[in-house]
Amino acid sequence: MLKRIPATYVEDHHNNWYNATTSLQSLYSLARYAGKIPVEMEYIWTYPRLQHPVSEDNFRVTGELGLWRRIVWGRQALHVFGNYDGWGYRHNLLDERYAELGPSLGSSGHILREAATSLAVGKARATEFWPVLSKTEVAKPRIAVMIPSTSIINEYPYHSVYESFPTTSNELINFERMLTPAQLEFQFVPEEVFVSGEEDLSHFRVIVLPYVPYFPEKLASKLEAWVRQGGLLVCSGVPGVRDRYGFERPEFVRAVFGKGFQYKYTGDDRIWRWSAAFGGESAKRTTELDSAKDSATLFRTSYGKGSVLLSTVPLDTVAGRRLRQETLLVQIERSTGGSLAMSDHGSFEVVTRDEASGQRYLFITNPDLDQPRTDFVTLVGEYSRVVDIGIGLHCDIPLAPRSPLAIDTRHNVTSYHSDGTSLLTVQSPPAHTTFQMRLAPGEATVLKLMR
Repeated sequence: MLKRIPATYVEDHHNNWYNATTSLQSLYSLARYAGKIPVEMEYIWTYPRLQHPVSEDNFRVTGELGLWRRIVWGRQALHVFGNYDGWGYRHNLLDERYAELGPSLGSSGHILREAATSLAVGKARATEFWPVLSKTEVAKPRIAVMIPSTSIINEYPYHSVYESFPTTSNELINFERMLTPAQLEFQFVPEEVFVSGEEDLSHFRVIVLPYVPYFPEKLASKLEAWVRQGGLLVCSGVPGVRDRYGFERPEFVRAVFGKGFQYKYTGDDRIWRWSAAFGGESAKRTTELDSAKDSATLFRTSYGKGSVLLSTVPLDTVAGRRLRQETLLVQIERSTGGSLAMSDHGSFEVVTRDEASGQRYLFITNPDLDQPRTDFVTLVGEYSRVVDIGIGLHCDIPLAPRSPLAIDTRHNVTSYHSDGTSLLTVQSPPAHTTFQMRLAPGEATVLKLMR
């Protein structure tokens, strides 16, 4: 259905909003499934900001990072919003009144123009890596986060429809902010793709339902069969208790959680909350994983070979944050078995992209605005060479050996040891490849992974 939309391009409009990082991935996924070209028609060059810039160099690096992230996540056209956020221009005239950076850096449009050199750097990077970008797609992860059209259309609590980020959208953002820092790769998948069968669900080990009380036809049966075969279904709020017309249809939750499952909406018209109780045989296969004020807020129920996690509170409540930190991530990590690529201390942003032939590339970034970072990176798969194709004639990166090797870390920026010595034992684990990277503030490059 998405492919039938009569448009060549799809665009988002979240540049300087707090969900800007979420939109990086969501637009890429929507465009990929729809067969459209992702673009931004109002590109604000100093967003997204994962750190607050306080200097000219900070704004330059922020601009470079913003462009790089958009390139990595598939944007093929950016229309710069010229008179916004620090350009200092209005009607083709330099006017300091329109320079947002004035309060923190002094009222000088000249400072702002220097930071905007990040645009030239971004264009150069896009040109340099276009041969790779044009023939690769982001590697399919093991986690799918559903974009639930039916629940968005029927949005409740109803006041949230009039807010900038309604209930479902806010929960989508919450999950992105939980998974990304934990280096757990995921993919946004439109509800229509689940229903149509266009996506093979067997590839995913975890499917996230970010507040999805309304189900379209056929979705319940597909999710039920997928869980029964061994998947982990993560649900914010009781899922699928109404059909697309708003009529109550508890068949899905009674099948998955058991006939003794009882639920009740206990929130108000702004913040959702549910109460849940398990009786009969359903109580025997259900575990309370966390609770708040003597009231259970997270349940895990076994179903067939798989399981369902049910959170009865939003992830951005106090109880929800505790669930996110202490329980949800542990359950998800166990089910996925880890990421395709990750750095030991979360120092880098990493995105894997694949050619149709199977050739894999790693796009790696230091997101820090001020400090260089050094860290070990571990990949799934045994590679004989990892080549940095962003350095001149390309450069091989030394790989950790298959057998343990003790190295002296006295001169490393990052300390990896806690026993009072400067020795660290490193190795590439079985079926994995490990190497060390050091990147300057905001530096990014592309690594070719060779078998």
